Amino acid sequence: MGWSEVKDIILSSVDSNASLIGKTVTGGRLNAAKALKKVQNWLKVDPLSGIVTPGASANLTVTFDAASMNGGNYRSLIVINNNDPFHSVEVVPANLQVTGVPLIAVDPDTVDMELCSLETAM
Repeated sequence: MGWSEVKDIILSSVDSNASLIGKTVTGGRLNAAKALKKVQNWLKVDPLSGIVTPGASANLTVTFDAASMNGGNYRSLIVINNNDPFHSVEVVPANLQVTGVPLIAVDPDTVDMELCSLETAM
């Protein structure tokens, strides 16, 4: 993600405020939490909350989605909060490497060409 994409996300995540119209570029107050929700759409965890009884476990499904992403390395953290007094937060790194796909289109998708010979003048 380039700087212009980050800028667009931040500026499109404002909370409108009538008293800021004409005083700020966006006419609103920046909302970092809303901007972050827009940025991280490639990683989803399900369920987002739940209850685990003592001695039991729960499975989380983590989905990585590279659709419509530019090539590059993406990093995030999955943060699991719990009531364990010794380990109240578990942090799991999530890394996604996206290989860029060249966008090319030919219309029509087939082309007929006649064979020809090339002659060189000496």
